[in-house]
Order: sequence, then C-alpha cells, then structure tokens
Amino acid sequence: MAKRHNPLLAAMGRADLPQAETVAPPPQVSEPEPVRGKRPKSRDGKVFVAMYVNPEAHKQLRRWALDNDSSIQTALTEALNDFFHSKGLNRIA
Repeated sequence: MAKRHNPLLAAMGRADLPQAETVAPPPQVSEPEPVRGKRPKSRDGKVFVAMYVNPEAHKQLRRWALDNDSSIQTALTEALNDFFHSKGLNRIA
C-alpha cells in the first residue's frame, strides 16, 4: 500500500516515519424500535396490575370464567370493586 503524504510530518522533517492508516469508523447500528402490538381500545387509560396465585386457584378461576361465559378480567374487576366497596371506597375498577 502506498504511503500518503503527511504535511505535518514533512514540516517536522519526519516524512520517513510510518503513518497510521486511515480506518473508517464502524457503521453505527441503531437499536431496533420495540415491537408493540395494537392495544385494544378497552385498555386505553388503564394500567396493568398483577398478582401471583397458586396453580389451583388459577385453574379454578379459569374454570369459573369458562362455566359462566365470562373472563378472568371481568371476575377480577368485580372482585376489586367489591373490595373497594367493603373498604368504603368508590367502585372505580
């Protein structure tokens, strides 16, 4: 590879010294945008709340929702509203 002329080294009288090769910087890799699915309109303005239960309680809750043509969401909303009511709070869940 041919040496490139470096005017600074030439001015210093050191044109014979090896020069560093110019290396292109690595291409910048941008972080991919997180993939977010469309949220149903029913979730607008709401936040996620979770809890851990034992597997039998989960199975029983699923079975109740299926037997009553309902959903776990509906059952937990009703339970939370009943809890609020028992504490003298508004049913706002």
